[in-house]
Amino acid sequence: KKMQGRKLYAQQPPQLKNQFIEDTGLLDYLSVMIPKEVLEKAIPDLHDIGDKTVKEYLNYAIDCERNPPKLENFDAWGNRVDTIHTTWGWKKEKEIAARDGIVAFGYEGQYGEYNRLLQFVRLYLYGPSSGLFSCPLAMTDGAAFLIKNLLKKENVSSLDPKVKTKLEEAFQNLTSRDPSRFWTSGQWMTERKGGSDVSRSTETIAVHVSGPVYKLYGDKWFTSATDSDMTFTLARIVDPNDPKKINAPSLFFVKLRDKEGNLNGISILKLKDKLGTRQLPTAELVLDGTVAHLVSAPEKGVRSIADMLTVTRIYNSVIACSAMRRIIALGREFNKKRMVFGKLASENKLQISVFFDMELSLRGSMILVMFTTSLFGKIETGTASKVESDIFRILTPIIKLFTAKETMKVVSEGVESFGAQGYIESSNIPVILRDAQVLPIWEGTTNVLCNDFIRALITGSNPTERLESFAAFFRKVSANIVDSDSDEFLRNQDFKMAMTKLVLSYNNLYADLHEILTNPKALMAKESLLRKISFGFARVFIGLLLCQHALKTGRSNDVFIGIRWINGNELYTRSEEAMPLAKNQQLQNEIGMDVGDKTRLFRVLGEDYYKQLVPTPKL
Repeated sequence: KKMQGRKLYAQQPPQLKNQFIEDTGLLDYLSVMIPKEVLEKAIPDLHDIGDKTVKEYLNYAIDCERNPPKLENFDAWGNRVDTIHTTWGWKKEKEIAARDGIVAFGYEGQYGEYNRLLQFVRLYLYGPSSGLFSCPLAMTDGAAFLIKNLLKKENVSSLDPKVKTKLEEAFQNLTSRDPSRFWTSGQWMTERKGGSDVSRSTETIAVHVSGPVYKLYGDKWFTSATDSDMTFTLARIVDPNDPKKINAPSLFFVKLRDKEGNLNGISILKLKDKLGTRQLPTAELVLDGTVAHLVSAPEKGVRSIADMLTVTRIYNSVIACSAMRRIIALGREFNKKRMVFGKLASENKLQISVFFDMELSLRGSMILVMFTTSLFGKIETGTASKVESDIFRILTPIIKLFTAKETMKVVSEGVESFGAQGYIESSNIPVILRDAQVLPIWEGTTNVLCNDFIRALITGSNPTERLESFAAFFRKVSANIVDSDSDEFLRNQDFKMAMTKLVLSYNNLYADLHEILTNPKALMAKESLLRKISFGFARVFIGLLLCQHALKTGRSNDVFIGIRWINGNELYTRSEEAMPLAKNQQLQNEIGMDVGDKTRLFRVLGEDYYKQLVPTPKL
């Protein structure tokens, strides 16, 4: 009876507060990056989003996670229906995405060159409570941006009038705040051979019907947000004079359903059973006579889709930062309630150190992403310099590959900080880690993006043009810091030493990149080092931005963050090896791909012993 009547201990869960007001790093960066009069106008809206993300949005997101989509292929009478049933939370997420203008904000232009930066700050607040609806929104924004560029004066003359009308309608719906009108878009690239090298892996064919109208036939193996209203997809146009000829992919616009709601020659074979992003309907499709409209020049589909990839990679990077922010916010609130060894976890110096390192990863990632999105806004409004445009193109693959990897590290550490509660699904903590794993994969894996980074540097007849833009920016900013009369810089020897390390790392990075860009043999020899180079570029650039930020604010906290970033990270050293590169590459291949000598152990034990395990085959 005494045992039955005892009161059991119950751990108090973390309770999040307004995520705009509580985010010191975000507020700090906004105060420097955006003029005061613009920021004052934007703050009420950001405060509202920050409040909704821990209340209204969060409730819908939890429902999406607990009630994933289901596919009904046939009705009770045997009719093929291929209906994807989604939960009420998913439907509400679409409604609020339209109502609160998560996509539309980027095209309304009320904040000029700061419009995109503020849009992505809103996404950063909204993302962790979106129930993964941020994924279709990424493709929706990417589709809107693609259409916007297709409809520009210099491009529109090449469009068929019917296609132009369809794209204009699509753009209005993709950027609408009216939930009854709002469309989402897919982006169907991945086929059975993969989704990274689409110029070679695309097997879907397009058969000409008339004018810009084609019918598509093929498989789309991994299509996210399959319940969208439209999509852009790649296919190879069949040459009627030579059906065996393999043409490069072209880009097509597809509406998923007709006016009666019937699928447009599309069969949904299955929904993917995924590690994470279970809230999101991701399907394997067959296109069998799907009516589509050609929107790119024939065989120029990969180049045309680049606009869409630019936006979706930025979304990926913003969501990566928002995942870091959410796990840190939850962990900090939990630390204030959890007793460990007789005191609160928030008072434990080791725990404080762990969360500082997590916050440092977030701060570095955030400043890089916010800087990149600010350049995006300048480019869209025509106020970017050539140097800024070059740097934006270089940074697009960098921010995606770097933030995705940092997120996996930070979120894993954050889950661990909860102990057992972090491993229990009903705590809604594990979903953050499972969903984060898609970030290094979607829109290009890390290795793909490393190669894209090098491609982004190589332009036209001058392969070092964009590298020199980066060099000019680095030299200008670092010179401003070193020549500063700021008391904090002049008196802080640690800051001076950190800047020295940063400049030396930049020199090493520049030397390797210059060699790679001007010597094809060097690129082949150093291909295995492209990860080191890409991550080194990100860390060096972040170090520069953090020190520039510290100079602008003059706050000792910001100076300390810059110093810790530079001293706490391996920035970049030359890629020279102790042994000849060819020999090093041979050994690396043997170990990395497991093609070394597998008989060594058995030779040591003796030839007879080896023959017992691996008998000589009888002919």
